[in-house]
Amino acid sequence: TVPPTVRLTFKDVAVRKSKMLVKVNDNAPQSFTNTLRLGTTTVTAGASYRISANPGGHTPGEISVDSATGKVTFTKALYDKMTPADPVRPTGPPARITIEATYQGKTASYNFTVTDHFSPRFSHTAVAAATGNDIYVIGGFLKDLRTSGSTIIPDKRSDEVWRSSDEGVTWEQVAAGPRFLPRYDHSSAVSGNDIYVIAGRSGTDGSLSQRSRDVWKSGNRGVTWELVTDNPGFSPRSGHRSEVLGGKIYVIAGRTDTSPYLDDVWESDNGGQTWSEATSGSTAKFGARVEHESAVLGRGADAELYVIGGLREAYLNDVWHSNNGASWSPVSVTTAFTPARERHSLAVLNEGVHSGLYLIGGLGSGFGSGNRGGDVWKSTDGEGRIWGRVIQNAPFGNRSDHASAAQGGALYVIGGRNTPVRISTTCGNPPTAGHPG
Repeated sequence: TVPPTVRLTFKDVAVRKSKMLVKVNDNAPQSFTNTLRLGTTTVTAGASYRISANPGGHTPGEISVDSATGKVTFTKALYDKMTPADPVRPTGPPARITIEATYQGKTASYNFTVTDHFSPRFSHTAVAAATGNDIYVIGGFLKDLRTSGSTIIPDKRSDEVWRSSDEGVTWEQVAAGPRFLPRYDHSSAVSGNDIYVIAGRSGTDGSLSQRSRDVWKSGNRGVTWELVTDNPGFSPRSGHRSEVLGGKIYVIAGRTDTSPYLDDVWESDNGGQTWSEATSGSTAKFGARVEHESAVLGRGADAELYVIGGLREAYLNDVWHSNNGASWSPVSVTTAFTPARERHSLAVLNEGVHSGLYLIGGLGSGFGSGNRGGDVWKSTDGEGRIWGRVIQNAPFGNRSDHASAAQGGALYVIGGRNTPVRISTTCGNPPTAGHPG
């Protein structure tokens, strides 16, 4: 994490911006503090400051200067939106913030911009609110290519929650206060007004392979979060999926530290407080897998859980369904999506003339160069039995580890990875080169 050190040089009324590498543990602070300096001398009493921001959704309240010490404090939400000279960082409606200092009759200013958009990421989650227009992007694995001297800032996990209420055009980082540890390869689900974040790769030891099993909930549009349980009964895992059906929350398959492919399904009927294994003793299970996708198809009493594709030593393109999470049956697929894949996304569009189940992109050896797909497949039979390819090369390009959501009659494809990778069908732990494990 690289907060800027602000230098206001009054000798030539120039502005200099330098960077320093600041180590931030997984319990990231809610603010970053740096010091204004006059040349090489730290400002103490005697300087006056003015902070201003142009229109763009930001207020001077997101940054403050202590006039006695010269310390500048950025809120975490503001820092995460700060945009230095970095061509890989996405752009959005920018706002310019100015810190102006006056000392001994001279004035100098420091300017920076912020953008209303999350930074590049993969292995995040995206969910749509049950009512209203909100879409959420939660957590993920971040790639920050900015440098401090000759040091490349490494990949890192995120505890961010971003929300868009205008069809994905602008985004606001909404999570404030205590929340889940930064993570990726987790799952999220929506039940009524509640958003859930479940397990994934997180932890405090700095290891990117450490898995968790905690369950977190927000009932106020992602602003504040509470720990529902850190001992749900199921093992710490990643690469799983979660769905809500009939008032129950389900956690489906994935991998643990000791099992690379799981076939278990866990359920909670009390908002994630307690869990039981739905598949305990069942002889009717889907084949074990990780990095699959899941969905709920149908409405009311006809609604069912679906598990589609994934990885189990080989890439999969099978479809399984269940009305209770305990007993699963294979769908007799007559026209399959190809090639088989993992790390794809699914979205169910229930509105409009284009309603159906959509499968997008993913990772598989059948994609050719790059091993990632940019295709979109659709099934309209309500069972995932017949698939037709809508487009082979979508304008958003080849990608995996992305997220998709459906809201207001539209589909959204969000983030992901698009660089070529070396295929490994036996994911190691820790991850193999070029493959996040």
